[in-house]
Amino acid sequence: MTNALVFEVSLPYRELSSNGSHGHWSEVARVRRLYREEARISALSAMREQGWEHKGPVRVHLLFCTRGGRGVQRYQPRDVANAIAAAKPLFDGLVDAGIVPDDSQQHLDVGSTRITTNYGPYVRVTVEPA
Repeated sequence: MTNALVFEVSLPYRELSSNGSHGHWSEVARVRRLYREEARISALSAMREQGWEHKGPVRVHLLFCTRGGRGVQRYQPRDVANAIAAAKPLFDGLVDAGIVPDDSQQHLDVGSTRITTNYGPYVRVTVEPA
């Protein structure tokens, strides 16, 4: 077992931005489901590849790498609060993958969240025992 599980997912869909209205509720719900499923599949794949097993609370660190995000029509957050809000389906995907039983503060702590324009477009997710 390694200390941390590290994997990447795409940047969130533009509709997941908390800045203003971003389409009909059904479209927002659809992309929320898609992003949640992408996070679940990526987490499960990384767990298998890295042999990661952990039961208990975790801390999740996010690195939003926004370079090239506009070209793939994805959300490029400019501040940490909006980045975390857009990542809610990602946290739900971690629950779906069985990493934690739910995303309450008892089981999941949001650690550092950073944004860089030097790399991308993706979000690097690091899950470590809390």
